[in-house]
Amino acid sequence: DFHTTLNTVQWVTTGYGLAMAATIPLAGWALERFGARAVWMTCIASFLAGSVLCGIAWSPASLIVFRVLQGLGAGAVLPVGQAVLAQTAGPERLPRVMAAMGLPAMVGPVLGPVLGGILVSDLSWRWIFYVNVPVCLVALALSRHGLPSEKLPGHTKLDWLGLALLSPGCAAIVYGLAETGTYGGFANPHVIVPLVIGAVLLAAFTVNALRNSQVALIDLRLLATRSFGSASSAIFAAGLVMFGLMGVLPLYYQVARAYSPQHAGLLLMPMGIAMGLTMIVSSRLS
Repeated sequence: DFHTTLNTVQWVTTGYGLAMAATIPLAGWALERFGARAVWMTCIASFLAGSVLCGIAWSPASLIVFRVLQGLGAGAVLPVGQAVLAQTAGPERLPRVMAAMGLPAMVGPVLGPVLGGILVSDLSWRWIFYVNVPVCLVALALSRHGLPSEKLPGHTKLDWLGLALLSPGCAAIVYGLAETGTYGGFANPHVIVPLVIGAVLLAAFTVNALRNSQVALIDLRLLATRSFGSASSAIFAAGLVMFGLMGVLPLYYQVARAYSPQHAGLLLMPMGIAMGLTMIVSSRLS
């Protein structure tokens, strides 16, 4: 619809992911500083505003900017929600709560691509964003009475240096990887320079986090724990594969095979069903 290049429009997804990555490390600090209800409702409101603006976007640049706003709101929703549920449930009921959380995680990957395909085929791509509006409004209404508002005593200071190193470092690496499609590989300076800058910033973040572990944005010492480190590595690998597939497969089906968006969504259902079945088994194993 915008008559732009794939390399440009991919930033609609990449910008959203980077904004989420920048917000997630702030979730723990914000939860202590402002309380769960304030943080949650602010994030939902930001996601709601971003969704509406994305729906009325008039150019690729405006859509990318509004997706960043949406991603800033989405970043803290999951960690804040999980933290509140874990604190409320306690150790004894935590496995049951996590299994209940697995239900939307199971249904979402199955119905999401199909619903998206129907919206794009029968209405407009703008409804991909408008469909979020009633969900966000209900979430805001329920949050006013369903979430605790208390702030945690003795909150820590925000690690501004860590934030200044981590977010630009991630952004530089993702930008460098994204530019490989434009320049046909890793040999071009437009790819190498951002990757090197990103690696240096992340290395500096690691040194700073280990030196100031008491106030670090992310406590990297947790990775030394075998169970935590292996789980984090598994989640990283799974996310790499899942999000890579969900980015590439729809393009393959629609561009290379000339399938409709609805047909492409139906072809993604088996992956979602398999993810759902695995979620049931993994919750019991955990």
